[in-house]
Amino acid sequence: MRYKFILSLTVYILFVSCKQINLLLKENFATNNTDKWHFTNKSNKYLTLIIQGDTTVVFFDTGGGDILTLYNPKFNIDKAKIINNGRKVVDVLHNSKKYISYVIDSVKSPLFTATNMNIYISYKEAESFYCDSVVSTYGILGTNFYSYKKTLFLNYDKGYLQFLESKPMYEGFYEADAKFDYWSSKIYIKLTINGATDFFIFDTGNSTELQVDSSFNQKMNLDKPIIIESLTSGANTSHSPTKKRIYPYKKIFLGNIDTSLGNTTTVGYSNAINTNILNLHLIQKYNWIIDYTNKKLYFKPLERKANSQKNSLIIPLQKVDLINGKLKINLVNKSKSIYNLGSEIEFVQGNKVTFQNVCEYRKLLNNNSNWDSLKVGIKN
Repeated sequence: MRYKFILSLTVYILFVSCKQINLLLKENFATNNTDKWHFTNKSNKYLTLIIQGDTTVVFFDTGGGDILTLYNPKFNIDKAKIINNGRKVVDVLHNSKKYISYVIDSVKSPLFTATNMNIYISYKEAESFYCDSVVSTYGILGTNFYSYKKTLFLNYDKGYLQFLESKPMYEGFYEADAKFDYWSSKIYIKLTINGATDFFIFDTGNSTELQVDSSFNQKMNLDKPIIIESLTSGANTSHSPTKKRIYPYKKIFLGNIDTSLGNTTTVGYSNAINTNILNLHLIQKYNWIIDYTNKKLYFKPLERKANSQKNSLIIPLQKVDLINGKLKINLVNKSKSIYNLGSEIEFVQGNKVTFQNVCEYRKLLNNNSNWDSLKVGIKN
């Protein structure tokens, strides 16, 4: 990891002192090849780290950046360890955000112990994680914590990550057609949808539909989409309105393997996305072995019965999320919903929405399509 960063030091020399460069060169990283790092729940999204002695929930996002991004840390910032006070990071929607580039003293997990690691820090609340987190500090795990000359086992069957010390017999695994991008630390995997083939970002951070860009959307030659409007959200994305086309019941092939397993599979196209992105829903149908040393990707289908789910596509009438401290409608099914995108929910069941009960009402509204019975009040 340190060598990759050293390649970029020529850029940093213009902005940082010799003392700060010395901090980066003291980076130390030790791995544990015997323990397992379990996800916090069945969603297989979140892991826990010990940072500066505090428990921190992090989002496991293979499509994110290569450096840990931390929101609202509890520890005091040592000015001497700030590398850059205005580091710009550009998200998938080309929105630019500023973060503090900082050298952290210690980071621990069941898989590694690290000291003097470079991370990003932001004090702008990552609201999309607020209601899902069990502690007030949270972030996005950088790929540099698990990708440097390592083989990572993603066991979605049992819900954990593990380093593999040596190459075992990968019984039942298939090798995927994949590309590893060195500078972005992203993995691209080849998929075929409705006869069209292209590479997709292997993105465990995409909790929505599988996303396609405009070029691939035309190649698929799909018709009769469901049109929804949404406000993009996430720790690294701003809340901007987009239109999305949802195509139901499409078979998606990974090599010769049908990923749908007979169940509903959806493809989404938005004019805000200019790249193809695989989603967590499909990734979780397999166990994965990511060999970062030899740049190989292997997958093994989990044992699931075909047609175990109803073969029907469920698109919610509307959904809400926490946006700028307010509970707002962030998704609308234009053909059926009577609500407007971006409207603020002021009352639910006759009670005023506050920051103390916002997570409770967010869950209630998103789990019920009939809002009339919930006496929802929209702020004028």
